[in-house]
Amino acid sequence: NYSWYDKHSNSSHRGSQSGRSSSAEYAKYQQSRASAANFTGTRYAPTESAVDRHDAEWAKFEAWASTTEEPIAMINIPFLAADLLRQENRNTFFGYGLSRQERKACLRRLVIRWHPDKFLQKFGKQITEDDKENIIDRVTTMSQALNLLDETF
Repeated sequence: NYSWYDKHSNSSHRGSQSGRSSSAEYAKYQQSRASAANFTGTRYAPTESAVDRHDAEWAKFEAWASTTEEPIAMINIPFLAADLLRQENRNTFFGYGLSRQERKACLRRLVIRWHPDKFLQKFGKQITEDDKENIIDRVTTMSQALNLLDETF
């Protein structure tokens, strides 16, 4: 059972000198998969970036935090994985096909989200006293890593 890309990336494919489909054809393939995913209500992993997944988790966290009386513990916060914030992982982090401007805007949103003062202003009253120091340290570390990534663009 092969996908469109698998069928069209072999050496018998016309219009390709190297025997592989062009990046434009692959982009069309990804777009068709994304369209199919929107139609079926699911999303395929190759078209979803780490930022997309994080945004979805963040939306759940914000909705939960705004409606609950429970204190926020370290385990409740959807932190970004530290290895995704390294320069060499930026395609995994942002996904493929974003322009430099789009990546910069996405990064800006994350820098604001994880700014320690903004985070504490929004959630500080709900954070458990036991976890407060660890959460602030982790938020600060994430903020610094995002700022470093921001400087490389």
